Amino acid sequence: MKLPPFAVVLAASLLTSVTCDAAVCYDSSSGFAEDEWAHCQRINDGIFVYYTPLQDEGLVKLGLHAPNHSEGWSALALGGNGGMRGASQVVVRREGGTWTAEDRYSNDYVTPSLDESQDVMLIAASQNKNSGTSWGVLLKMNSCDDRDYPIKDISRPMHWALGSTHDFAFHGANRGAFHANLLSEPKVISSPEGLEEVDLRMPNVEVATQDGGEDPQNAFVCAYFDLEKLAPDMDLNEKHHAVRFSPFLDPDSEKYVHHMILYGCDDNPLGPKKEHGQVIQDCNRMINCLDPKWAWAVGSDDTIMPDDVGMPFGEGTTILAMQVHYYNPDGDSSFFDSSGVRLFFSDTKRQHDLGRLGLDGGVRPWQRPSLPAGEESVSIPPLVVPSVCTSQWSGPLNVFGVFHHSHMAGRKLEVRVEREGESMGLMRLERQYDYLYQSLEGTEINTLLPGDELILSCSYDTRGVKENITFGENTQDEMCLAGVWYYPKQDLELFSYQDLSYESEHYQERLEMCSKPGTSTDNSDFREVSMCAQAMANDLQKFYHLQMMTQRIPALLFCNSPLSVDFLCPPCSETNSCTEEDIKAYGQDEVCPKWCGGVGLPVYPDVSGNVSVVTPTHSTRCLFDSYWFQHTLKEDPLCVRSGSFDGVHVNSHSEKDASGAMELLLSHSYPITAMSILLGLMA
Repeated sequence: MKLPPFAVVLAASLLTSVTCDAAVCYDSSSGFAEDEWAHCQRINDGIFVYYTPLQDEGLVKLGLHAPNHSEGWSALALGGNGGMRGASQVVVRREGGTWTAEDRYSNDYVTPSLDESQDVMLIAASQNKNSGTSWGVLLKMNSCDDRDYPIKDISRPMHWALGSTHDFAFHGANRGAFHANLLSEPKVISSPEGLEEVDLRMPNVEVATQDGGEDPQNAFVCAYFDLEKLAPDMDLNEKHHAVRFSPFLDPDSEKYVHHMILYGCDDNPLGPKKEHGQVIQDCNRMINCLDPKWAWAVGSDDTIMPDDVGMPFGEGTTILAMQVHYYNPDGDSSFFDSSGVRLFFSDTKRQHDLGRLGLDGGVRPWQRPSLPAGEESVSIPPLVVPSVCTSQWSGPLNVFGVFHHSHMAGRKLEVRVEREGESMGLMRLERQYDYLYQSLEGTEINTLLPGDELILSCSYDTRGVKENITFGENTQDEMCLAGVWYYPKQDLELFSYQDLSYESEHYQERLEMCSKPGTSTDNSDFREVSMCAQAMANDLQKFYHLQMMTQRIPALLFCNSPLSVDFLCPPCSETNSCTEEDIKAYGQDEVCPKWCGGVGLPVYPDVSGNVSVVTPTHSTRCLFDSYWFQHTLKEDPLCVRSGSFDGVHVNSHSEKDASGAMELLLSHSYPITAMSILLGLMA
């Protein structure tokens, strides 16, 4: 089976801006006092963000200081990614000489609309030529407004923007994005200084229009890299942990790069020859390079591991392959590309290997029917990972990021967790998916347990196309894919949606093969075991629906060859000493119980335990094992509101003089500290 290329989860790091020196953050000209505002993040020299969580009141104070912005509106926003699609904005501006704070939202790249529910309260604002712009607001931690983002203890994408006037209009280039956890102090991102660096760059490859390829607009080009040449001081027989990946995009060809994926390659003498610097054109089918190490997609940034986690390299593997997908919709003439990645290696091994769950909700045409053109919202049946699959994990998984991936028609992707028959809610909240801003983001569910069920849902907006959209690898095709980054690494990580109508023949075939005995041939006798065990022994290719070769692959021949792999063969394959009885016993006792369990049946000759087979509503492939089952989506937990402005009263915010100095008052029926809106803004 060819693993979906995006089963490796494309990612950007959960970067936050570092906290700055108190003397800089709380400069008297900013209007923000350190004893009133618990945290400060310097986004850049012209943008400072302040915040204080008020846990008892369910509120958050949020403030902005833009020292160089002396005229015009300003805004901060909470979002699900680095773009404004689906974001919730707080816009502060003057209208008729009075300051106002507006709760707005945007579903696309248009002027954000006023939210019907105004869940923001202005507590202070000032703007003048000497100190720029400063303001503070109160936000509810959870308004339960489906256009807002709840403020939780996770790092979330945020945006800033500045307008040139107080009429709310396009900000132009005066905008940016950052990450912040508004309930915790800013994280300090460790410097990569001192780490061993290895650069992997496409060797200025020429990318020509692929007239002979599958699609002339989509080129897949690969290059091989030998770590022995790039890192000669590394003992590659030992494990080494990469702890940071920094992408590099060639500025001359950046607009064409759809994705980059780095794989580790098997050192198989029977496979194709791999030499350092070798370039392979039209390589969307990788051979012997199936161990994904890193990936980049549009909008991604650096990938940084938690302190005790790393991506393993070495352990006898020296050859890496990088696949780059180029999308050239206008059919431009050939161009050259040197994009790639810089690897940063820790000088000591980390405690845990990185793991990535690949939730493949549809990446191939046979998995999903085409999406109809011209529809505002098209939803597809979800991928459901049943508990029988996750029960194979050795223990709890510590989750630190979730990634969503579809193509240009994708509008919403959601991963839910169900535990013991109840919904735990979403792993990541992204109101609107944005193809231009694909990133790994923090999760509200930090732990997955064996037996949990995972549900991936995808929906699309196809109004921009005139022809139906197929599922596939090309950019104009579609996908439904999510990834979960976690540790410690598990063996079972890939889960794929199977179309019930497409798989109906396989389902009926499995019902028969699990309940009937094998047969006797001139060379072998399988009458004492199941048809399932006989089918596995006769042809691994057909049994597992692989796409490795066109001819039959007998298990005995394969497991005694250098190509054997441990998840398809019994332990005797390590010494190439398997007998026919070994293969027969492995199929009957190890493979077929899972295979038949996928349709709710025991393995012949155990017919006494046959259960009534129900009509399945879902089919999922967990690596190589397929399961058919019934599932009903559980209702998400009810939203619990947190925070109220009742009892909080602020006077009108009007100008006192041309300098913008204001007298600010706040009264309330419960304590909110001495924030009494002095904000440090002196009248």
